[in-house]
Amino acid sequence: SILYFNDEDYIFRTSSARFFINAQKTKLQITDTTVYAGTGSKFTAKLLNQDGEPIAGQIIRFTVNGMILKGITDKKGIAAVSLVNLSCGNCKITADFDAVNNYLSSSISKTITVKTTVALPSNDVYTFNSPYSVKLYDNEGKALSSAKNVEFNINGQAMYAVCINGIASLNIGLDVGNYIVKVTNPQTGEMKTQSVRVIARI
Repeated sequence: SILYFNDEDYIFRTSSARFFINAQKTKLQITDTTVYAGTGSKFTAKLLNQDGEPIAGQIIRFTVNGMILKGITDKKGIAAVSLVNLSCGNCKITADFDAVNNYLSSSISKTITVKTTVALPSNDVYTFNSPYSVKLYDNEGKALSSAKNVEFNINGQAMYAVCINGIASLNIGLDVGNYIVKVTNPQTGEMKTQSVRVIARI
């Protein structure tokens, strides 16, 4: 309402008007169900308006393991972030869009699977100079094509091998005994540990 109080030249008047703000509903979509451990795995969410059209240039807030990451939607309405320090297993991720201009807020949560990028051998018993081989994957789950410095840390001693077509091997030139082997994926940074035993050849 607008009020005007009269004076000697004008008469008191009141006027009312009704205004409508056309606020649009929004919707977030998450299609990713699998990411990979370590660093560099991408995660996306898509922001749509009430007509199913993408909304560009908006901030999406991702919450995972207590960490908050932010991405901005592109022309397709997709916001992407790089996930870090994820451990294998199930993980809950929430994406939030806060109300802005004539868009209402929206939120979505999903439990996703975090897969390893370091596949250790099932065998844990070796003889002198027998090969110890691991399979390595990139942050998209594809076999790591090549890498020069795959670290094998055996009881605190670092050794290095070349990865070819996703396979890195190191000959176990160790005396009889029990050892702890730590293998690090040079691309994702994921490290896995295995206990192995070296036995005498018969």
